[in-house]
Amino acid sequence: VAEIRKADTNHIVILGAPQWNSNFDPFTDWTFDKKIMYSCHRYGGDATAEAITHFIDFRDKTGLPMYMGEIGHNTLERMESLCKVMEDNNIGYTFWPYKKMEGSCFVSIGTPENWDQIVAFSEAPRDTYAAIREARPHQELSRLAMTRFLELCLFENCNSQEDYTGALRLDKERTDN
Repeated sequence: VAEIRKADTNHIVILGAPQWNSNFDPFTDWTFDKKIMYSCHRYGGDATAEAITHFIDFRDKTGLPMYMGEIGHNTLERMESLCKVMEDNNIGYTFWPYKKMEGSCFVSIGTPENWDQIVAFSEAPRDTYAAIREARPHQELSRLAMTRFLELCLFENCNSQEDYTGALRLDKERTDN
């Protein structure tokens, strides 16, 4: 942080903990800068305040903001429950990803024709150059599939996932703390 402050004294610096932003025990001094906040991550487990007590306790001990920077996919019910828990405990959060092919996300991308051949190539053995060349789809097919993929990535070509955004409680009234 000291090195960052040599160039920028204005912006907040976000600090993550070891072990996928989950172990805050190594942080023993949080008084060295007035513009820091901490970021935690959660990928599984119960969606209860008890399950994130160590994040809440660290936040309360330091008096600094805690931000849930990553939350992995799960059932829509678990996502909604975890959002409520974080709102009730004044922890901001980010869900990911915003956009991907199918599955849980804000907006989904359609699958272009011949995409299965692109995926098969990416998963093919790479032991030798001969194996790579043999698995490689025809260049024109690859170009068409990738061009179509880029077209499908445009927002107007994506599909909004209403159940996903609903689970994130984006339309719910927030709890005052």
